[in-house]
Amino acid sequence: MLLPNGQHPTMRELSPTRTVVFLSRSMPETVLIHLLKQGAGRKDVVFAFRGWGDGPVTDMFKYSKTLLGKLPAQARKKPPQIIVMPAAFREYRIHYVPAVLHRDNDNKWYLLQGAQSLDAAVGTIRARRFNERVSRQYRVSEPDQAVVMEQKMKRQDIRPHIQAAQQSARKLLEGTVTLPVNTEYRRYNYAPFVASTSDIVNPRDGKVLYPKGTRFNVLALDPQGKRAMAVIDGRSRWQVEFARHLVAKKPDTLVLYTKLGYLADAGIPASPLDAAMKVRLKVTGVPTYYRQNGMVFNVVAVREGKR
Repeated sequence: MLLPNGQHPTMRELSPTRTVVFLSRSMPETVLIHLLKQGAGRKDVVFAFRGWGDGPVTDMFKYSKTLLGKLPAQARKKPPQIIVMPAAFREYRIHYVPAVLHRDNDNKWYLLQGAQSLDAAVGTIRARRFNERVSRQYRVSEPDQAVVMEQKMKRQDIRPHIQAAQQSARKLLEGTVTLPVNTEYRRYNYAPFVASTSDIVNPRDGKVLYPKGTRFNVLALDPQGKRAMAVIDGRSRWQVEFARHLVAKKPDTLVLYTKLGYLADAGIPASPLDAAMKVRLKVTGVPTYYRQNGMVFNVVAVREGKR
């Protein structure tokens, strides 16, 4: 039987395939092994099952491994390709197996019911003899795995997972880092050296500026920049107003917070400070302000009530 429009039954990921052999566990093991060993070492042949049932996918791996382990030693060196493809069973109404789909020399796909051997099945297709089954067939025993997975999803109560994810997101949004309030006013300079996690290249010529693992000053990549950052605790109204004052003067100031607090309703764009950024900035208290000056940050640790 010629398939509709010569359609490829095995989808894009199996483009090299010329022959698909549909199988089922309902077939005698001797028949399965007889067909499987004929596909050993052939990239153009795949053996398809409709599913494996309610168990984990490892059940299918174990079953396949057991089958392959019973092949002759030579066939085990380059074992046949076994896949699970419920969509193909559904689309081409495969209810009895073995059945063979083959792309013939005219580049069209043909379906044959039954198979004594792969070569004989291909020969029958090339002769266009489709009016009889060429071997005994067995009803497919496995369920449609796509349907099984869909039903599992419907049965599973995902609400606890959603709630846990929401709680985790809320916790992250509220801030996970704690810093003390500054007790004195301090000014100092800070050069942010880090170790590169990959090669840093010059965007102009593609040359490597800093090989992976090199410690370098991140401000060296843009010494003319005018970056500004403020680290605050949003639970302090004074610190929130301090951040508002900085953003009003320099709108691109990055505001980082240890705890969200009053920032939630302040209308100031801000992000939570994480542990990695805390270490990178070497921030020890709040509020603290960073302003780029060439290759260093001019840092001001502010005491509440003072600016």
